[in-house]
Amino acid sequence: QRDLRSVFEWSFSLLDANGQRCLSELSVFTGSFDVAAAAAALDKPVEMAHGILGHFAQRSLLERERSGGTVTRFRMLESLRQFAASRLAAKGDVEETRARHARFYLDRVVALDEQLIGPLQSEAFRELVAESENVRSALAWALRSGRHEFGVPLAARCGRFWDWRGSVAEANTWYPRFIDAEPVDTVPGLGLLWSWHAYFVLESGDVDKAREISEHARALSVRQKDTLSSAAAASVGAVIARHDGGVATALGLDAEARTLAGELGDRWLEAWVDNHDALCYLASDDAEAAWAPARASLVTFEALGDQRGVGWATTVLATVALQVGDLAQAASLSESAAELSRRVGDGLSLIHI
Repeated sequence: QRDLRSVFEWSFSLLDANGQRCLSELSVFTGSFDVAAAAAALDKPVEMAHGILGHFAQRSLLERERSGGTVTRFRMLESLRQFAASRLAAKGDVEETRARHARFYLDRVVALDEQLIGPLQSEAFRELVAESENVRSALAWALRSGRHEFGVPLAARCGRFWDWRGSVAEANTWYPRFIDAEPVDTVPGLGLLWSWHAYFVLESGDVDKAREISEHARALSVRQKDTLSSAAAASVGAVIARHDGGVATALGLDAEARTLAGELGDRWLEAWVDNHDALCYLASDDAEAAWAPARASLVTFEALGDQRGVGWATTVLATVALQVGDLAQAASLSESAAELSRRVGDGLSLIHI
């Protein structure tokens, strides 16, 4: 290890002051990263960052790797990263660089989360998988440093991705940790975080605890005057109520979520509510009532280009067909739903088909 450190010190000494600073700042990345991320952490234009990364790659201080397309990602050898991190700490620049890193990944995750419900969802999902290590690193730093303005909205906007990936354990690790840190009610995204927390607790099978968390999420969202969080809290509350046998309560919460979706102009949420209304009617053995909202959900998801949502709606329509005794249609729709779920990598939905 002493010999390896000597090599690093020698390589580091060959860099000018700007090169030493840049290599030290790149140590905030865990796993691989692209040029845009590096530019944000280095606080430099993308063109300049591209040249810096190329220079480091030529000197074998960074490794180039492809990520299933034309985007080149870079990675630093872990032992070198630790050495560079010690240099960054010695300069006293860790928190400022970490903040730039966290701000970048918050913005990127928000953008990718929005793409998860449209025609670019498969590409967005793959990119979120590639960025997972750095997202975890940003979340951990935000917790350690008490920078909830980064960590809370970042964790909140990971919810859809964690659900898609089936990462229930990961969600149930991060959400309680942020809640236990007691961020103030004014932190953006806190109501949404509580809503996702309720959902994943429900996925773990604890309906009573999920209901308690959901009620807190609704109250918090009202205090924050956050329409998106209020809509999410109502939606999750509806799912919990249906699982608990309260179909009428679930439909009431769906109606609340639909109103809020209208205020937001959120067609995806409206489609989700239609889909859940259909599930509520099916839970009441009223397949005839379930048909219209299930069909409306399918039409909207198709228009938005959300193939995962199309899979959900098709599954519900298959269940409707099964309940009315049309076994041929039920089999055909189930096959279509399964194929859609396989295509987008939605393993959780496949389990229920």
